[in-house]
Order: sequence, then C-alpha cells, then structure tokens
Amino acid sequence: MKGKSIDEYTSTFEVLLRRARWTRDNQSTIKEFIQGLPMWLANRIMARNPPPNKARLSEWIYAARDEVVKDQERVTMLGAYGKRNDIVRDN
Repeated sequence: MKGKSIDEYTSTFEVLLRRARWTRDNQSTIKEFIQGLPMWLANRIMARNPPPNKARLSEWIYAARDEVVKDQERVTMLGAYGKRNDIVRDN
C-alpha cells in the first residue's frame, strides 16, 4: 500500500484479484490483502472485536477503510503525535 490511499490500494487489489482469477472470499486472498496493508492498520483490524469474517473480503475492506478514517480523525483531533502544543504551557 506504500504511497497509496486505502481506496487506491483496494481498487488495485480488486483489479489484480480478477486478473489472477483468484477466489474473492478465500482465506488466502484475504491474507494477501492484509499483508499488503501497513502493519499498524493490519494490527488495528485484527484487534477489532469481533474481528472481520475470515472468509469475506468485503468485511476486511470495510474494516480497513473504517480504521483509516478513525486514524485521520485522531490526527485531526489530537494533532501530530508527540508534538507539543505551544499554545498550552506546562507551568
């Protein structure tokens, strides 16, 4: 997924899936999808309770998009992690 948005990654994966004539809802296909994701995203999806169905690619795609949106919301609300807000000062 390097340098791609989750939508670009998913679209590319879907095209390659059809070209290779892989079965969409197959654990091997889903494993390939997950292994192409950044580690932080794969970990967040795996930590979901309940986790996505291991035999439904659409659930994994939905979960990946949802986690990316949540991460973008975190960054918007909290700012860049580890950077100090100069407006608020500790005294």
